[in-house]
Amino acid sequence: MDMTSTFPTFILNPLDFFFWILKPDYALNFMAWFLMLKLIAISFSVSYYLKKNYDLSLIIHITLSMMYTFSGYIIQFYTNIWWLDTVALFPLIVLSIKYINQKGKTIPFFLLLSFELLTCQYMSIMVLLFVLFYSFGLSFTESDKVKRRVFVTRIGITTVTSLLVSSVLLIPVVLKWSDSSRTSGSIDILDLCGLSISTFQHQKVFMLFNTEIAVVISVLLILGSILKKEKIPRAIVFKLYIFVIMLMPVLNEGINLLWHMGSYVHFPFRCAFMLTFTGIDLIAYVRNEYGDDPIIRIQSNVKRFVVGKIVAMIVIASMVIGVNLYSTFFENGILGRTVSYYGLPELLIINVILYALVICFYNKKIRERVFCIVTMMHLTVASVCFIAPTDYSRQDDFSYYVMRDKFIKDSIEIRNSGKIENDYVSRIKTLYPCLSRNYPIILGIPSVNQWLNENSVSFLDELKMLGYDYNYTSNFDSGGTYFSDAILNNKKIIVYGDVYVPENAYKKFTASGDYTIYDMNYTLPFGMLTDEKICDTDCDDMTVAEHQIQLARAFSDGDSQIIKVVDPSDIELISSDEENKEYVYRYKLQTGARSLLYIGTNSSYNISVNDHEMFFPYFDETDNLRSQRPGKNGVNLVYGFDKDDEANIEIKLGSNKIERLQMILLDLDAMEKLSEKYENLSVETYEVGDNSLRMTVDVKENHYLFLPLEYLEGWHANVNGNDAEIIPVMNGAFMAIQLPDGHCEINMKYMPPAIIKGEAITLIGLAVALLLFVMKKRGKDVAEIPWLANVVSVVFNLVAVAVFVIMYILPVCN
Repeated sequence: MDMTSTFPTFILNPLDFFFWILKPDYALNFMAWFLMLKLIAISFSVSYYLKKNYDLSLIIHITLSMMYTFSGYIIQFYTNIWWLDTVALFPLIVLSIKYINQKGKTIPFFLLLSFELLTCQYMSIMVLLFVLFYSFGLSFTESDKVKRRVFVTRIGITTVTSLLVSSVLLIPVVLKWSDSSRTSGSIDILDLCGLSISTFQHQKVFMLFNTEIAVVISVLLILGSILKKEKIPRAIVFKLYIFVIMLMPVLNEGINLLWHMGSYVHFPFRCAFMLTFTGIDLIAYVRNEYGDDPIIRIQSNVKRFVVGKIVAMIVIASMVIGVNLYSTFFENGILGRTVSYYGLPELLIINVILYALVICFYNKKIRERVFCIVTMMHLTVASVCFIAPTDYSRQDDFSYYVMRDKFIKDSIEIRNSGKIENDYVSRIKTLYPCLSRNYPIILGIPSVNQWLNENSVSFLDELKMLGYDYNYTSNFDSGGTYFSDAILNNKKIIVYGDVYVPENAYKKFTASGDYTIYDMNYTLPFGMLTDEKICDTDCDDMTVAEHQIQLARAFSDGDSQIIKVVDPSDIELISSDEENKEYVYRYKLQTGARSLLYIGTNSSYNISVNDHEMFFPYFDETDNLRSQRPGKNGVNLVYGFDKDDEANIEIKLGSNKIERLQMILLDLDAMEKLSEKYENLSVETYEVGDNSLRMTVDVKENHYLFLPLEYLEGWHANVNGNDAEIIPVMNGAFMAIQLPDGHCEINMKYMPPAIIKGEAITLIGLAVALLLFVMKKRGKDVAEIPWLANVVSVVFNLVAVAVFVIMYILPVCN
């Protein structure tokens, strides 16, 4: 598979170097240690920023640092450990922008931004948006127009240079995204208009955690300016502007979606750490602007006592609601869909009222103490409930989200005890979803199971047409049929527990804990020789069953019916309950050969085969990956039959549209014949390299070599010293090569074409960076060239305004 999208972030990032030297058995332990190290790095980073910009008391300094380190974003999203690198770099990037404005130093910003672009391309796009909005606002704090233009020019040139230097990885990754199923859905900005606060997810609201006092300060500043009829200083206006810019994605879902480039899954505010940072920056800046006296002076002891009682009661209420809310996460894990957020809005409102009362009625000393105590108490409870180790005594409870860690441990145990040989082309699969989606990486064995950002749209569409499972972020190797498994070179299956496995199709290989590994009795070899029918395997408006029949004709002689489809008219409706939407169908089966029964539909269903009852939950209706049950949104293997078996099959559906039900019978006798046919009709030898494949084959009649590898433009083939055309087949998902008669030496290599282009642009970027550095050393700053500064500043401002209109004006229009 092409790992262009994942490789830079996970493998090349030096901040995750432990993956290079790590024994896989200790992956989870190392992730825990590196989580602590990254939290420390985040704390030091924001602490350094505060130290360089503000004169704060020690307790305030520590509290603000901890607010950023344990923000709502990090507490909830800490499992994405690679995102924490960006969180740690972010305060330093902002500080480097200030250095450009104050001292004209561009090197720190260039180095930090280039590193971010090279190591975390997804988050770096959000960082670039922030840099644009931040620099645009910061430029207007400078009253001198010449200095403003010079600053904007330096920011613009340095950013472009960083983009050029990082192109070797940035361009391939972005192009991979654009060509993957991750971006297959079109983004219509007009569709985002009018998506308001009513559409937010509770997970997103939690990103307001630690911003309450910044909200209070913002409101008081604006109200004070209105009541006193005084202008707010430019510096404070800028702090308010950037805080509101980052607050708006919480209030408007259209803006939030555009920050995420149009869509997201499960993590609804991935730039929320920027919101927390801008709030902290506002708090630190305004702190010294208030006098030591309270805003509203209380003369009466009685009134002072009443206000004190109110504040004390609010503090208690805040902590009671907070502990009650956060403890639900301690019990259920961090997955927002399974955890109640009841009480979260009330908690945020109570904290806002609390901080407003303290700021208005108490002097600076008391304000600081109350703020620090209440904030640190909430931080402690929330971070412990979210991040602290959970109760592993419940490991057998499959509804417990910590099971994802157990899935990884199970995969490691299977790798260590299963002793599965790896020839680098044969795949393994899960008969039903029962392991972490990363299990092929842990086992070190190929699988169809992959993340969507690594797959082309055509590849994903073909897997769906073959009946394999998928969800919002990945496609799975569970699903499909015995025949499609053989085509894709699956050799073994993994099942959990006592799940039914037909003995006439699979043979036990080994067991590992609660998991059993089976061999397929009938397989197809890698690199099959077939005829021109392989080029005619694209499908349009076909069902899974029809597509499987089409492929069976292409790989067989056409006279072997491997796949048969039950005619819906032969299925009898025996009962219906319109009110509860329950419909029971019956089909009487008599097999003429050893067979496997598959069911494909778009809803959950119950099925009984000769009184053997099973339930298959549909993925979009139940999150069955957390229950380790046989259920998905592809094709389900239901039962195996011997020759001349009779079966009474009853299916309970939630719909009376029987035409949506696909009942597929696979002939194992025909599969056995097909397997025997291809024993001597495939490549004789093959050798797999990191990005190469060498094969030898003798060709007599069938002149097309089918390779169950994803078709990608970066593949190049050479046959007997001559370039050969690689033909996309099966809806453009896989590859075939036309071969001449006789002995063929086939050499194939893969190199993403975008990497070559990116390397060239990176070299240009390095040359530009060197030139600018030498010129600066010689006293020639290109940013101070009047005509260039004028042009760049106009372009920069136009881009900033255009992006602002698209991201912030259009989405709030009704």
